Amino acid sequence: MSPERPVWHAPGGGPAAWLAAACWGAFGALSAAWALGWDGALEGLSRDLQRDAAARETGFLALVWAAAALKLGAAALAVAVARPGRLAPWRRRAVLALRVGGVVTLLYGAVLWVEKLLMVAGAVDVPAALEDGVLGWYVLLWEPSFVVGGTLLLLAARRARLPRP
Repeated sequence: MSPERPVWHAPGGGPAAWLAAACWGAFGALSAAWALGWDGALEGLSRDLQRDAAARETGFLALVWAAAALKLGAAALAVAVARPGRLAPWRRRAVLALRVGGVVTLLYGAVLWVEKLLMVAGAVDVPAALEDGVLGWYVLLWEPSFVVGGTLLLLAARRARLPRP
């Protein structure tokens, strides 16, 4: 009698997947709250975005709803790979999406963070929209959150590597 072939299970995404889900879920909820009219933490956005939020501009609303959908989608993908389970076609796609999303958000955050740090150092002019303390929010919160969030997505994807039979 031949031995039974094992059922392949992909390892879970580990703590990074749960942290990624929490990170992106929180930022997605913040974007959705802004889209629904909440004005908390708006003082940390550029003056242009603050003005658009106050006026409930259609472009601003479309932007924050799209951001909310992308961020909550990243959180859902992280949850999808967080727990081990049977190897399924959707799981491969989820891991690929985490990798792509991780690279894009990590690079996005890193490039913008360096730009904002150059502004703080005086090497680059600070636009009026980022004056009066707004630049600090970008240096200390917004840009690092993309770097951390992208890194967590990449770690979750790496931990959720799919074994080969």
